[in-house]
Amino acid sequence: MTENNWERVEGVMIGRHADPKMVVEYLNERHILSQIEWYPISPQLLGVCFAQNSDRAIAVVTPDGQDLQAGAPVEQFVNELAEFFEAEVRAGDYRSDYLVEPIINMPELFDEDDEGWIEPEGTRVVEVGRTPLSSVPVLAALEGCDVGVVELGSDCRALLTEMPVDKVGWNFGSLPLVSLSLREGALYASVVFDDHFESTVSYTWGMEHVLTGVPAGKAASIPVDIRDLVGDGLDLDVIAAFVPDADAEALRRTACMRGDESVYAVVRALGLPRGIASFLLGESVLDEVPDARVYEARRISQAIGRSVDMMLEDREAVVHPGFAAYRALDLDRPWIVRTGAAAEAVVGAGLVAWAARSRKPRSVWSVVGALAGTAMLVDSVAELFLAKYVRQRVDRS
Repeated sequence: MTENNWERVEGVMIGRHADPKMVVEYLNERHILSQIEWYPISPQLLGVCFAQNSDRAIAVVTPDGQDLQAGAPVEQFVNELAEFFEAEVRAGDYRSDYLVEPIINMPELFDEDDEGWIEPEGTRVVEVGRTPLSSVPVLAALEGCDVGVVELGSDCRALLTEMPVDKVGWNFGSLPLVSLSLREGALYASVVFDDHFESTVSYTWGMEHVLTGVPAGKAASIPVDIRDLVGDGLDLDVIAAFVPDADAEALRRTACMRGDESVYAVVRALGLPRGIASFLLGESVLDEVPDARVYEARRISQAIGRSVDMMLEDREAVVHPGFAAYRALDLDRPWIVRTGAAAEAVVGAGLVAWAARSRKPRSVWSVVGALAGTAMLVDSVAELFLAKYVRQRVDRS
């Protein structure tokens, strides 16, 4: 591009007469570079993305389709667009409202007793990341869902589960991770970096996407940097970057696909086993996925025991340095552990006895001493049991 100071501006357009095809035609006639997207079920609500330069002029595609030039002021463009379609347009800092009457287009609702009622199904989720295998039993117990694990190599694995209908939200594997799910027949993918929603990068194969402003017959030859300025190519690149064997270019080519075809194509582009696509589409249950090891949602006490067993059995696993040092101490110098536990018990018992003999009303220090002594007694007993458990596990292995 001749100018390199173009920036992306995202917005929304709402209007009773805002037919997507008419909006696309309107923008093409004016050669406005933009991407229009919408869900087929709600065409009156459109996502609008365009570009502006430092002078707040909208990006217009040149006649040869190879560059951009400055057009009208963005504020003028937004106002004319809203007025032409009698719509409300909000984009970045710009807003123009020519909406004559509110849009009320709610889908028909059904009760369970109605003839058209369809029993809702759970949501199938696949998460790709580096969640430690030993933590999966505990995660399955906490979430109350059976979890399947497919090893992908490079210390990366896919976690598969089906959330119940009544479960809202999902808080699973270690971040960052790539999440795939099927919602109302459309595939949804996202990269979750941390607990802040704003940092999530996502893409859905359930929306229609149209690039506007490109001269007729030259859509295929438009430079990638111009397309990415308003398109979703960079988001797809980010998703692919977090999966070890993903093909970013192949993932970009799936953007125009829909339905089952998109699910299989995306899974293939991400370098994931085909069985994961079958699971997402409901063609197979969790224990039928090839190479998947299933961890059932057990009681939390059982899950913790199983996770500890896995950490001890996996000699190659990366163990916390503190735990590794404790295991070495318990095996090589067990008398140190016993002596330390005994000393802790003696001190704890002394504090409890001192607090018990203190005169009433007891002071704050007496209460604190009693609590600290009790905690030390409990900890010393737990220390001895843990040391014994570690030795037994090592002896059996």
